[in-house]
Amino acid sequence: MLGDIYLGTALAIFLAIFGWSESIFGLSQRTKEKEADFIRKSKLTFEKYLELKKLISATQKLGQAEYTKKLASILKGTHIGAGDKGTFDKLRENSLTLTQWDKQNKNKKTVLSGLFIYLFIAGTVMLLFENNVTPFFEMSLESWMIIFQSILFIIIIVGALIFNKIRKFEIEIQSNLNYLILRIPSGE
Repeated sequence: MLGDIYLGTALAIFLAIFGWSESIFGLSQRTKEKEADFIRKSKLTFEKYLELKKLISATQKLGQAEYTKKLASILKGTHIGAGDKGTFDKLRENSLTLTQWDKQNKNKKTVLSGLFIYLFIAGTVMLLFENNVTPFFEMSLESWMIIFQSILFIIIIVGALIFNKIRKFEIEIQSNLNYLILRIPSGE
């Protein structure tokens, strides 16, 4: 019975990871809406916005003349001022936060995949005990349960820490986007 529950949960996690991966591992809908609002209000196209993010990430690698030329090209026809240092500092900060968010998101994928593997193995072992098929196990089911519950506890703690960091980065990204939206002149 318990083995079936573990295997069923493993299957559910597997389906969730692969079926809804964009929802589980992407930015929240609220953050995407703020990003879209910034793009719309600044009169950037999505492609120009991606170019701007890429340019800001590579600022250190470019010479000042090349950076200025590319920046002017991207900002032509937008509501973002080329000399607005506060905006570019916030865009740079947002780019760094997105990088940190992405690293933690990869850790979240690892934890969820680890949880799937753990549940699959634990469920299989429990099913073997429940069906009295234990040819290669020298330990009792109780001993295995202690091991399994300890592993589950560790996975839950690590997962909670990672999810908390992701949430904090997401809040910071939203705050940066709010700042950027407020800096756009209310023109047309």
